[in-house]
Amino acid sequence: VRSWKERMIHPSAARSGGEAATAEAESQPVATEASAAPPSNASSNAPPNASSNASSNASSNGPSLLESPMLEVVGSGSARVYSIAMTLLQLGLVAFLIPFYFYYFSVYWPNIVEFFASFVPDDRRDSVGAIVSEMVRAVAGFVRGRIVICTVMGVMFAIGWQICGVPYGIALGIVTGILSIVPYLGGIGVPAAIGLLAVDQFGLDETQRMSLLAIALWPTAVFVIVQTIEGYVLTPIIAGKATNLDPVTIVVAILAGGSIAGVYGMLLAIPAAACGKIAA
Repeated sequence: VRSWKERMIHPSAARSGGEAATAEAESQPVATEASAAPPSNASSNAPPNASSNASSNASSNGPSLLESPMLEVVGSGSARVYSIAMTLLQLGLVAFLIPFYFYYFSVYWPNIVEFFASFVPDDRRDSVGAIVSEMVRAVAGFVRGRIVICTVMGVMFAIGWQICGVPYGIALGIVTGILSIVPYLGGIGVPAAIGLLAVDQFGLDETQRMSLLAIALWPTAVFVIVQTIEGYVLTPIIAGKATNLDPVTIVVAILAGGSIAGVYGMLLAIPAAACGKIAA
């Protein structure tokens, strides 16, 4: 009865007590949700530029412009083109300089001999002149022998490639034989023979056409056979008789000259060996 009277007398107090109880009941789920939520201190305490550092690291780990596959392909292609251009330039210089030197020494040889003879003392000029004359005969014999060898090689190239069906095989064989004056320079004729044979075969019907393996194999086989005959038969016999050197000495001189000076060493090895034998 007293509580009822108090409520009747003080209705505002009762209302405020009910509101306080309701507010307390509503605040309990909020506290529960707040306690269930993950702490956000780690994210708030993180440095402000951490995200920018992470994004910059992710971008730096990716492929840069200088490491792109396109630039690698362009770089390798340019290096290959440069090596091919240098090889062609070297072959062109060899093909030009060798005939030029042959012509120069053959035309102006007496003047060259007279020029170098002026440096020899008078009391030794006769003996030195005799030795130089023998060397000149040896070198001249080597040149004549080399011309004979290249002529025989040109004939073999022409016959072999003509049998294989290479168009213009006779002309190509003769040109290859002339280029063989310089060792291994005649190798230019192999891709030319393969290309001519391929063009000729692709113009035929498929029933009459040679296989790609045969197109590449037969001209190459002819070149390898001729080079083997030249290295082990023609050069030791013909050049040996022309320079008065035995076949073993010639083979050793060619190998030594090639290991020291490459193509030029192989070309000059036999006359140098002949001159060394005379001087000794």
